[in-house]
Amino acid sequence: MKKEEVEYEVHRITTKDQYELLVRALQDKDVLDHRFDSLHALKETIDRSYVLDSIDSFFKDTKRAITELNSHLKGRYVNYEEMADSIHLLRGSSAGVGGFRAVLSCYELMHACIDNDKKRCRRAYGLVKEEHYKLKDSLRVLYQMEKTILAEEEKAAALVRKRIKREH
Repeated sequence: MKKEEVEYEVHRITTKDQYELLVRALQDKDVLDHRFDSLHALKETIDRSYVLDSIDSFFKDTKRAITELNSHLKGRYVNYEEMADSIHLLRGSSAGVGGFRAVLSCYELMHACIDNDKKRCRRAYGLVKEEHYKLKDSLRVLYQMEKTILAEEEKAAALVRKRIKREH
């Protein structure tokens, strides 16, 4: 076989391709849902860094809510009303980034809280932490990839601007 007869096409998997593959894998595992796609779509209409800002908010809200829930459950007496406020914050923040399983875990904790069942709350809190840490780890990877994609897009745009400037 001659060299000319063999054609190889080399495909470079871009960061954007890897990002999309990871998002689909996380959706297949129910870590993320369609709301993450909606969040990502807003990036094009609102602000390029919208996804990063939303993930940043999730990190801050989650840290605060998990800390508050832990404090509520460590005490001798539980203020279930205050605990419900922390659960709402956690659930809303998780829903905002499309954290499907994290949101579901919050519902279980909320039901235990409504029933004023401290033992069930502790079990459900364990699941909440587990699901939120999984989501947080996944979002941390997506966050870094998103930053890389934005930098690559800016670099490409700068090259186009430079090329246009040279042509004129």
